[in-house]
Amino acid sequence: MSGSRRLSPKRSPLRRWILVLVLAMPSVIGMITTWVLKNKTYATNISLTLAVSRFAFELEKAPLGDEFIRSANALSLAVTNVDRVEFRANQVFLADQKQYDVRTNSYPTEAWKKVALTESRLVFEGRSAPDLPFVRIGPKSPGGMLQLDPVRVKVPSHVILEVDNGSNEASKKLQSARIEADTDPVELKATVDLPRGVFSVAADGPLQIETHDLSTRGNSIVGRNHSAVLRVVLNKADEEVSIIPKLGQLDLVFTPVTNSGQNMLASGSLELSHPDFLVSVPNASPHSVAASGTGDAPYLSSVLSEGQVVYADFPERKAVVAPHAFLFVSEDANWRLTNLSIPRSKKGMQIELQGRPAVIYSTSDLSGSERKYYQMTWFDYFTDSKPTRLFYVIGAWIVTTTLGAYRLLIDIRKETSA
Repeated sequence: MSGSRRLSPKRSPLRRWILVLVLAMPSVIGMITTWVLKNKTYATNISLTLAVSRFAFELEKAPLGDEFIRSANALSLAVTNVDRVEFRANQVFLADQKQYDVRTNSYPTEAWKKVALTESRLVFEGRSAPDLPFVRIGPKSPGGMLQLDPVRVKVPSHVILEVDNGSNEASKKLQSARIEADTDPVELKATVDLPRGVFSVAADGPLQIETHDLSTRGNSIVGRNHSAVLRVVLNKADEEVSIIPKLGQLDLVFTPVTNSGQNMLASGSLELSHPDFLVSVPNASPHSVAASGTGDAPYLSSVLSEGQVVYADFPERKAVVAPHAFLFVSEDANWRLTNLSIPRSKKGMQIELQGRPAVIYSTSDLSGSERKYYQMTWFDYFTDSKPTRLFYVIGAWIVTTTLGAYRLLIDIRKETSA
């Protein structure tokens, strides 16, 4: 009959499933795309600023050939693995080491005896292994300082920089004749491989020189134990001490005079790889740590305070490295060391690194069970990068509008079919 109600055709289950898939497809595609983008690393240039107690790396290239640290003023200097030490002197006084006063870290006046010089030029020669010849030099008077030559190193070579706090026996030995200053200076120990040549130290006043495992030519200044503590008045015509190192690595320990935390690098930046921020712990028991969680870890983190991570392509995005966190980077990354300084207001040495690592993360312990990653992902690129942020917003608006349109279409069809 013409007045009878038209019945709507019954929908098939297949048609319903197709409609559900069409409606869910944008969301599914969006979830899969987001997961892929979040797990796909986006390599970007980062800047890493850290205060550390130890920093080791492989030096790949220096801007001035082999010059590593610029010429600097220092309160003291100690060098190991010495082949020869030479200087011209007007006067030399030798200390009786039996009269050393531990409380004042000095010798009384009566301990010093003037040496009769047969010639003005003195040469100290380092003894062969297993002896460990070293020399330590400092100004005799408080307020004096040394002028150090630029530190030149072999390229490529392995370099270790440490803030020397005197916690190990070698450090205590090197610091046994330390010249005390009115301030609280920081000693920097650089383990480097110097090229064959002369490292010169200039001074404008009397010096106190300590030698160990060094013997003299001509003048029998050094005793049977091959060590001596000297006060030296250099010849006015040649106020330099020349140090000739042996082949191989040596420790160069000096106390820089840096009130403003100025950059100590020779020029520009250094290209390096395999940065290491670990401090080994003597007499640790790593096996007991792994087995039962007790004992001492074999390494500590050299990160002393909160570090900053800045991204070149994401200026608004910043991250921090927690104090004492273990920091690891992928071995394939090349870095540039752009700053090395010893700020008096902070502990340790301040370093600034720039690189493009594929992976960089920190952990609270050596197990690495909980990692904080700092590398960016392609999802970060689309959401945080200014060039792509607008396209991301437009894409999200299109997807949500499409889903809303589909939902509205279903509601309209339900109302018309009722």
